[in-house]
Amino acid sequence: MKRFAIVTATAALTATTALAQVPFSAVDTDDDNMLSFEEVTAVYTDVSSEDFGEMDENGDDMIDPVEANTPVSNNILSQAEATTTGMNVDINAEGNQTMYYDFDEATARYPDLSSEDFQEIDQNGDDLIDATEIRTPEAAAILNQ
Repeated sequence: MKRFAIVTATAALTATTALAQVPFSAVDTDDDNMLSFEEVTAVYTDVSSEDFGEMDENGDDMIDPVEANTPVSNNILSQAEATTTGMNVDINAEGNQTMYYDFDEATARYPDLSSEDFQEIDQNGDDLIDATEIRTPEAAAILNQ
């Protein structure tokens, strides 16, 4: 019994490591408590579709919080590099996190970004570019010109 408790405690501690790099709620940009392939790869750009499939234990093409905390997911995400550096992170009263750039931060990271381009990338018009907006094909086209 002691061995089971030690193994369980170790697994729980290890499983938390990947989420400590980038919290689940910060990756879950649509707040549905599930991670799509697009949400995962917006933050962990080197996670392949095969990696995602390994993490998606029930095959529903989404990663739920339980699947995100498995040893398989922990291994994949701990080896992947998160690309949220430079984005602000806000935590609301429910503990949900949002990553974003305001115009000044975006132009510091992307010096050729015009205010018109910023507004075009800012799809919801909140004067912030969030992790989802910056990973759209339209944003990539603007930022890579």
